[in-house]
Amino acid sequence: MLEGLAALHERGIAHGNLKLENVIVSRAPQAQQVLVVDGGGDRLRERTRGANGHSQYLHPLGSPKTSAPEQIRGSVGSPRADVYAFGSILYEVLTGQPLFEAATAVDAAVAHLIEDPKSPSSVAPQGWIGKDLERFILSLVSKEPSGRPRDATARSAIRGARSRGERECAAHDRG
Repeated sequence: MLEGLAALHERGIAHGNLKLENVIVSRAPQAQQVLVVDGGGDRLRERTRGANGHSQYLHPLGSPKTSAPEQIRGSVGSPRADVYAFGSILYEVLTGQPLFEAATAVDAAVAHLIEDPKSPSSVAPQGWIGKDLERFILSLVSKEPSGRPRDATARSAIRGARSRGERECAAHDRG
């Protein structure tokens, strides 16, 4: 998934609407492939701008389950917003629950703005998420864009966290 996202970011394009529904897993006999679809679709929508340079309406912000706080405030999609969305997806895949439980899209948007997520290790089955992986996931969903990796080309940090997470899972399985 990160390879496709990084390819967009290397070309100066933000996905802008990353969500589980836009991730397709191909199970070809030779190799499994993860495809990210609908990339850059936010560039195709007309956006009305206010005097402050922000969008005047919420429609283009993407999924309420994965939108970064700055998108909810009206900023256009960015690589750091994509990193936040990736973190939201990773949180949900590993814990089985969305980053924020909400009854409505507006409630979800507000939660992204003002609530802190539950620690992934407290939501996931016991032992699935160790301290390093938890810190990493929480860095991806930092409320402040400057607290996140700048884009998906920061794969080395992401791969390092993945390797630590795999070691933690293996240790848990042995113990």
